[in-house]
Amino acid sequence: MTTHRRATRALVLGLTVAIGATLWSSSGASAQPATTSTGGCPSVVAVFGPGTTETNAAADPQTPVGLFAPIAASLDSRFGAQVTSLFVPYPASAFTQGMTYGDSEAKGVESAKRLVSDWSGRCPAVKFVLAGYSQGADVIGDLAADIGCKQSPVPAARVLAVGLVADPQQGTNGGKIVGSKPDGTGILGPRASGFCALSAVVAEHCEAADKYCSTNAAANPIQASLGQLLGQPSSTATSNTSAATTDSTSNTAASTDLTSSLVSDFSGVDLTGLPNNVATIADAAKSNNIAGVAAAATSVVDTLSPLGDIAQWASQNPTALQTLTAPNASTVDQAAAKVLGAVQTMDVGAAMNAASSVLSAVSGITSSPATPTSLSSSAADLSRTTAPLTSTPAEALSSATSVLSILKPQNVIDQVLNVASGTLSFVTNVPSLLDCVQKVFGVVTDAKLDLAGKVRGVHDIFKKLTTLFYPLIKMAAAVDLHMISSLLGMIPDPSGTMAIVSVVVSILGNVDVIGLANQVIALTENLWTMAEKAAEAKWVEVGVGFVQMLPTVLGFATTAFNAITGGGTKTSANSLGQATTMASSSSSSLAGISNTLSKTLTSKSAADLSDLVREGIDAGTFLASQATKTSPHDAYTKNRVDAAGHTTVQWLTQWFVNRIEQVGV
Repeated sequence: MTTHRRATRALVLGLTVAIGATLWSSSGASAQPATTSTGGCPSVVAVFGPGTTETNAAADPQTPVGLFAPIAASLDSRFGAQVTSLFVPYPASAFTQGMTYGDSEAKGVESAKRLVSDWSGRCPAVKFVLAGYSQGADVIGDLAADIGCKQSPVPAARVLAVGLVADPQQGTNGGKIVGSKPDGTGILGPRASGFCALSAVVAEHCEAADKYCSTNAAANPIQASLGQLLGQPSSTATSNTSAATTDSTSNTAASTDLTSSLVSDFSGVDLTGLPNNVATIADAAKSNNIAGVAAAATSVVDTLSPLGDIAQWASQNPTALQTLTAPNASTVDQAAAKVLGAVQTMDVGAAMNAASSVLSAVSGITSSPATPTSLSSSAADLSRTTAPLTSTPAEALSSATSVLSILKPQNVIDQVLNVASGTLSFVTNVPSLLDCVQKVFGVVTDAKLDLAGKVRGVHDIFKKLTTLFYPLIKMAAAVDLHMISSLLGMIPDPSGTMAIVSVVVSILGNVDVIGLANQVIALTENLWTMAEKAAEAKWVEVGVGFVQMLPTVLGFATTAFNAITGGGTKTSANSLGQATTMASSSSSSLAGISNTLSKTLTSKSAADLSDLVREGIDAGTFLASQATKTSPHDAYTKNRVDAAGHTTVQWLTQWFVNRIEQVGV
């Protein structure tokens, strides 16, 4: 996948640990000494929200994981049993476990509230410190907002400190930035409620270059709006975005399409183990491990099901495979392409039936001597049908899942951005396109031009048309323009750009864009051939060829004119008189929209428009996949947030220690 990152300025605030501890020492939380650990109750419970992929819903809350594990270790070393550290178990998924980012985050909030409620009920005097990273900061930030503003699930006075690192809702009223100053707010936008009574004890850490928590919505409305759209839970996506369009029915359908398009459940996929599992089944007749055969067959089914789904989807979205095989594709992208290509050559349905038949055959069998013939037959069918995949290099199998699990959301995001960018380029070309199309009629009907002049004139026009149509070719290839139009219409862009782009895309969805573009290319080549014959004075061939081509040339010009101006679709492509009359009619539709767009964005240059759309790629990248190890989103163990040179993790550790000690622990 391609991402465009532009580093923004970093402003060091020069806060030392001592200053930081003092800054948040007065708070809505009680400063009275905490009860010493008695009756199995700690004095303080530290609740940590791990980031995306750092935990799962079945994780043990008492097992430290992820970015905050060192903080838990430090608290344990310093305070022993007086402080208990808990790590919120939740899916921590971003479209990778059959769950959207928003749904995963919502489950995280539920889990975090449950932990706090349980410990509060069990230990009435216990205080809390809260911290979250990335998606976990989203979770803990929502929890802190509820505690601060609603006194739920515990009163704000029982919370000593809140630390949010790379919060996608950074900028929430009341939070205080430590370290570099972000350029804007989080990708999901600030929480409307603020932190209320907890404002004095909420510290936020966000690297200025981390788009997850530092998005300038004013400068990059598409990036911010797309992030907010993708971050919604599926159950509330429609209601939260309905204000973005006046057509609620269309918006509801688009929201449903988006949600269903993003989710792929690869949680049960074991590509690396597939060859061995198939081999285990193939050897069932010689094995005494019937339970092992059943487990292998179950794993095969769990692996093939999502692979078959993604392969079918990819066949309808060929740009996905094209992206994975592009010259600049990464090694893991290329691995995913090999796996996807192998699956597309298989009869996945037959393979799954064979695996299911194996499961049926071994049910109730306790020893291999009783292995029925049907098992051997099903095992043979499975080996045959899965051969393209099991023979794929092991290194490709081991790395493909990370790409395939997010292929749907990434492709949808890429399509939206590609279409938006291509449409903006196309709209700026509309006046030139209209001028070229009108000139076709003018050249053909110009009595002052001889045959050679007409051929050369039309050829020159079509050469320019080829260039002008390129944004359309790039934009419309293998894309459902109607679906993309609906998604673009959901983006609440205050500048109005996306509303206009959505209308243009909707209009183009009714036009055979690729057909027109291909026709331009073919006609240009044919006209060039005729121009060469004219240069050789082969007038009979030129005359016959031009007469034969004339209906096609005028047909193209008529269709293109209709698409641009909204002219009548009943005009005969073969009628020179009607086409010429149409060329003098008043323009509207795309031509009018082009004029409107130029007036709406008079302060924007072409480069600004391109940047506006390109910035949206970062929004999709952070929500459709985890950030890379080299990105600013993973800088919090090595960044420096104060004059003393402490990293985010070190700063939070010391701040939590100070706050806990201040209440007498």
